[in-house]
This record gives sequence, C-alpha cells and structure tokens, in this order.
Amino acid sequence: MVTFAKTIRSSKSDHISKTNQMLDDFIPIAKEVGVSTLQLVLAWTLHQKGITHLLCGARNESQAKDNAKAGSVTLNNDLIKSINNIFNKYFG
Repeated sequence: MVTFAKTIRSSKSDHISKTNQMLDDFIPIAKEVGVSTLQLVLAWTLHQKGITHLLCGARNESQAKDNAKAGSVTLNNDLIKSINNIFNKYFG
C-alpha cells in the first residue's frame, strides 16, 4: 500500500532532482553572461512579467551582496527565451 507520506517524499525527491538538472542546464548561460547560476535565476525571475521585486534569504553578508548583484544583470530576449525553454523542459 502506498502511503500519502511516501508519495510526498517521492514527489519532493523528484522535484529536487528536476530542479538540480535544470540548474545544471543553466550553467553555460550563466558563464556566458558572467554571473553565478543563482544570479542568473534571480535576474531571470526579475525579468518575468508582473515581478517588481524579489525577497530572497541569505545566510551571511556575502550571500546578500551576491544576491543583490542580480538586480543589475541585463538579459536580452534570446537569453530569456533560452532560460524559459530550459525551465519549460522540466516544469512546463
């Protein structure tokens, strides 16, 4: 018998696996732009329609500064399209 807890754990594990695979696919784009993968994801999120700001956690001052740098990252339409395609490959 499959329990609800087992289903949740399996679903969570699958989601984490997909997310990690997607982030691996983002690495070449981040290198092209000259930013970290996290900065790329934050910048892409900021470029989404209706998003005006982000709240993201940081464990220390260095992480907070790195996160803030994402606000000055410019992504052209081709890069946004590439990132959207990768995102949709896993979660579309």
